[in-house]
Formats: sequence, C-alpha cells, structure tokens
Amino acid sequence: MRLVDVRDARPYPDRKISVNFHVPQTPELQTVEGATGPDGVAVFHLPDPAPTVISVFVANGALYPCYRAGPIDTHQVISEGLVARCTKPPQGCACKFSKQIDAIQTRPGEVVLPARPFTRWEKFLSHIWE
Repeated sequence: MRLVDVRDARPYPDRKISVNFHVPQTPELQTVEGATGPDGVAVFHLPDPAPTVISVFVANGALYPCYRAGPIDTHQVISEGLVARCTKPPQGCACKFSKQIDAIQTRPGEVVLPARPFTRWEKFLSHIWE
C-alpha cells in the first residue's frame, strides 16, 4: 500500500493502515495492520490463497479518504496494481485528483491510496456532529 496526497502525490509517512479480509472456513474478519515508511509505503502479506477482496482503512482521522471505501479486487491488485480512487456515486467522493495522481503507474501487487487533509469546513462540521 502506498498512501499519497491527492493534491501532489507526495507520500504520507508514519500513518497506520489496516487491511481487512475474510478467509475460507473462518467467520471472523481478519485484520492486518502496518505503518507507512518515509516513502508512504506499508507492506502487507496476505494468506495463501489470497482473499478475493480486501478493504483498506487509514487509521488517522486527519485525512479525508480519496480512496475506494468498498471492496478491492485482490486478483487485480496482484496482477496489475491499482490506484484505488474514490467515486462520486456511491461513495460521495469530495476529492480533486491532481495530474500527478493521474500519472501514477502501479506495479503488480501495489495499491495506491490517495488522501488529503480535511478542510477547515469539514473539521468544523465534524465538531457539530459530535
């Protein structure tokens, strides 16, 4: 996983990322956690056989997720990589993707997670909802 700023594709270091998935014959949701290094990369090892889908969450509340909130196809990630961009419907994505994000070339096994800091307005609204 590579966590990058949606505005300029700079890496986010020292951020906690969780990967959730199900494995056959185990009803409980499995979770693997890791932290990004200086390059924004966190490495995860999935069980063999790999789950068909995974879900990814960045545990830092200071970032707005510009990445896909729903399941990610593991086989696509393994074969070609993925920039996991969010979409307006159904997620309601409020992100402007920079040209640097559009230009990212992924490698097999890599998921790029775009994110951005919350705006002042979003921070204000979050305090009202508490």
